[in-house]
Amino acid sequence: GATWSQTDDTVSIWLPLPENVVPEVVISQRRAIVRHPAGDGGEPAILMDSELAGDVAVDDCAWSVSDGVLTLDLSKRPDYATDAAPQALGRRGAPGAALAIGGTAPLARRPWWPSAVCGGRLGPPDPAAPQPEKLEMTRLDGKIGEQVAAKSGFQGKSKFQW
Repeated sequence: GATWSQTDDTVSIWLPLPENVVPEVVISQRRAIVRHPAGDGGEPAILMDSELAGDVAVDDCAWSVSDGVLTLDLSKRPDYATDAAPQALGRRGAPGAALAIGGTAPLARRPWWPSAVCGGRLGPPDPAAPQPEKLEMTRLDGKIGEQVAAKSGFQGKSKFQW
């Protein structure tokens, strides 16, 4: 079966190939297709035809075959619509702000993919995602209840006289 990993910028997929096969690879913005070319006029065999879990920059993608394994290197497309990187909201030249060529606008963060292909094996969680706050709860001791019980023992006698 195929294996995969990702960095902030790329997703890599490794697919074992049948012996002596040079595949046909088609990569589009949301799909990767790997076919075994047919010999002698037969039908090509589909080795992989999957919808990708994110958008890729097709012109920046590459593939290679080495030792019977196809490697797909897919370049993630930045998600400009949902970029919420705090450093990107700062003023021009703010420390930690990633600026585009020319230094005019912040670059969008590339999304972290939950898996390489839709419905595929899940990968590790996004290391740059904010961590949920851990709430620390402590147990109240029984003395609080005892104090309430003691106050309810008032009998209605008062030093105040009419």
